[in-house]
Amino acid sequence: MNLKIILTPLLFVTLSLAACGAEEVSGESEVSTSNATTDSNATTDSTTATSGGTTSDTTTGGGGCDGRPHECGWCDSDVSLIAECQGGAWSCPQGSAPFPLDCVYPPCTEYGLDDVCCDEEGNATPALCFSPSQPFCPEGGAPQDRCDEVLPDRACHTHDECEEGACYAPGEPVGCGTCQELPGCESDEACAELGEGMICDTPTISDCHCGAAPRICRQGCLADADCGPAQRCTEDHRCVPLECEADADCPDFFDCGEGTCARRSCVDDVVCGEGHCVQGRCYAGLGFCSSPPP
Repeated sequence: MNLKIILTPLLFVTLSLAACGAEEVSGESEVSTSNATTDSNATTDSTTATSGGTTSDTTTGGGGCDGRPHECGWCDSDVSLIAECQGGAWSCPQGSAPFPLDCVYPPCTEYGLDDVCCDEEGNATPALCFSPSQPFCPEGGAPQDRCDEVLPDRACHTHDECEEGACYAPGEPVGCGTCQELPGCESDEACAELGEGMICDTPTISDCHCGAAPRICRQGCLADADCGPAQRCTEDHRCVPLECEADADCPDFFDCGEGTCARRSCVDDVVCGEGHCVQGRCYAGLGFCSSPPP
């Protein structure tokens, strides 16, 4: 009896302890399961957030922007940026604008560049400059130094365009063939008896003089109309350049330099505006190919 009494309480205690251990294990299992569920939810949230981040770059964006971001840039730079999502709309950063840019580019001549754009007929127009070092042609094609124009027969800019003879500027004398020796002079008075406006002056190519005299009697001007462009006739019947203070004081194709008008220098038609560059100077028309008279 006594042994049973002792053993029974021990068995009860043992069974009680076992039951408590089972509850603890069960509790720990529930906690572990709960924690696993929480971790699973966190992982799911994390995946969803990541997925949402990826989506923002392509469809809706973190700020609620629809579509893909567009490219942005500046008129004076070839650098491009990607638009940023701000307030539910795509916005170009750093003062840039969305492509295609609506830019007005200056002609490269403002930067001192002579690049030109050529059309199918060989006409030249000034290239535009994306930046001081980036000339381009609005209609496509690469800027060039000059255009190979479709020239009228025997028209020219330089000697290289003439199959025979040389290239002469508009109105330029080509010579007179057989020359002659004209009497020399020392003053205008010595030539006055030959007619009104006769002067003692250096001979020109059109005088056909081949003598040794450094000056001969030749016809001087009587009015401004007898002189060339940007010249006037003086009282002593000589043509001299027009005085000027600015380019606007000179006629077309002339610039003001050192107080007088001088024909504008050039390397191509671009700087001549509506004119042509002939033998390095601007004229209203093209030059012409010719051989000197026999």
